[in-house]
Amino acid sequence: MSRRSERIEQARKRRRNRRLLTIAGSALVLLLLVGALVLARPILPPALTAADLPRISPQETYELMQAGEAVLYDVRSEAAYAALHAEGSVSLPEGQEREALDELPRDRLLVFL
Repeated sequence: MSRRSERIEQARKRRRNRRLLTIAGSALVLLLLVGALVLARPILPPALTAADLPRISPQETYELMQAGEAVLYDVRSEAAYAALHAEGSVSLPEGQEREALDELPRDRLLVFL
């Protein structure tokens, strides 16, 4: 093989090696990014649905409220609450739960109507 052919072949090998390094480096960066995203994602418990929540009867609710062990929250609109509501219930219209979250008692059963 001539000297020129050797230089051409060496140049091809260098280009191929650079391409392989670029591909390997890109793959490594991609894997690191995916790993960082997976690790950075907060681990949340599965979302609760209405079927997951315990149910109690109106009589049980009344008894717990009388004993001071429960608070009944009426999540209907303020107008519906003003028109008619259960005695002792607290108006907490749907959509305002997040703002009131810190004010909800932690020592009693919370019942939402």
